[in-house]
Amino acid sequence: MNADTVVMIILSVVLVTMAIILILGKGDWMINTLKPARELYNFPKLRIINAAVLVIVAVMVSLMQLIGSELLFASIILGASILGFVLMETWGRR
Repeated sequence: MNADTVVMIILSVVLVTMAIILILGKGDWMINTLKPARELYNFPKLRIINAAVLVIVAVMVSLMQLIGSELLFASIILGASILGFVLMETWGRR
């Protein structure tokens, strides 16, 4: 195993751990940046959206190391991030 593989595995584990913390409700500090955000957003929905994006990015990082097509996986990660942002601003609002 080379150093790149080890770094990608560690990064994937960290991202999945963050997603689990969000789903359990202990990571609201990761998505709560302003006090008025509690009034504007539905936090259970935001937890689901952010955790899903984190898991997608973790899977893509792992697969990128195995397959090696950086451009394809970067576009998938970008698409998941944009979709997450749009869902936060539409479905995630109160």
